[in-house]
Amino acid sequence: MGGWAWRWVAWSTTGAYVPSAGSTLTQNASYFGSSFYLHIRGFNSEGVPNGTLDLGPFHYWDGTHPVTPTVVDDGAYTTADYIHAQWSPIGPSADYYEYAVGTALDFQSIIPFTNVGLAREITHDNLSLAEGETYYVTVRGTAGSNNVTGSCDGITVAPRIERISEAKALVDTDSAALYGKTVTAVFPDYAYVQEQRGPGVRVFSRKTLAVGDVVDLAGRMAGADTEKRMEADTVVERSSGSVGPTAMAGLYLGGRAFEYSPESQTGQQAVSAYCDGVLLELPSINNVGMLVTVLGRVTQSNIDGFYLDDGSGWNDFAVTGPGSPPGVKVSVPLGVTTPPEGSYAVVTGINSVSQADVGLRRLVLVRQQSDIVVY
Repeated sequence: MGGWAWRWVAWSTTGAYVPSAGSTLTQNASYFGSSFYLHIRGFNSEGVPNGTLDLGPFHYWDGTHPVTPTVVDDGAYTTADYIHAQWSPIGPSADYYEYAVGTALDFQSIIPFTNVGLAREITHDNLSLAEGETYYVTVRGTAGSNNVTGSCDGITVAPRIERISEAKALVDTDSAALYGKTVTAVFPDYAYVQEQRGPGVRVFSRKTLAVGDVVDLAGRMAGADTEKRMEADTVVERSSGSVGPTAMAGLYLGGRAFEYSPESQTGQQAVSAYCDGVLLELPSINNVGMLVTVLGRVTQSNIDGFYLDDGSGWNDFAVTGPGSPPGVKVSVPLGVTTPPEGSYAVVTGINSVSQADVGLRRLVLVRQQSDIVVY
């Protein structure tokens, strides 16, 4: 044989044969999306072709071809002006990302596709979104001449609820959006928000909060049989403020049932205590979740809490004595020192509840050491 030549082409292209003097050939495909073929033609010593070998198709595989981005929003519910989302990378070859916000009918109805470079997170807090409507964030990633698109599973604007008490009256799993509430306490797994001189509510959220944050929040209500709470998908910090504690006698902590129905799971269950050996609902309107200040004599003290008796005669136990101290239970976080038995203390904390064999009992949650003043 006098030699050979080759032609490496996609299905729809043509080209001249390339002479080769060697016996091996290595060739790379130049772009994604086509099948390639290798055509080999042999020549005799006079340079006359003597047939063609056609090989293929060879399918192009690009290890850097973009993958569809996974787009994640904040959860099931948001407020009427807030959208946040982030997404996974499409691969190391990404040139830029674009995002759009809209409804199922028009995925660009709120924000058309907008280039954000290589950023993979967006936040908008000044939108005009419709209550009850579900919105989607769509992301388009581009790498060279290729692009891939992904969308989140949708987030719904929760109905606006003006007051925390109205939210507590809702059925468990109902959605709600609260606006302009102040954070009064932050614990490892949850926080509390409150209105000025009004009720408070426990909030479960992935958001890191601080006492004094003024926030908007949206999510589902839960906990009618224990402590009514919001399981918040969206929490938006708006400003800062403060809510002072309300001084309260022990017999007014907790209070009567509020819009409570065990069948429909609405409202907040009553909080009870023993008075003259009889278990009764506390004689006040329900105030679970408020920041309060209580005072009294320390009747028992342990590493994780103590009992505080203000002399009002309402206790956790039908008969008080050793191991069954009079007063209200106070819980302290790790690292906070409890006052000694027999001392008098002024205590600030969240008016919460604990589960008992029958019903709920009063529980004050101390936030920090300075919440306890000993005399």
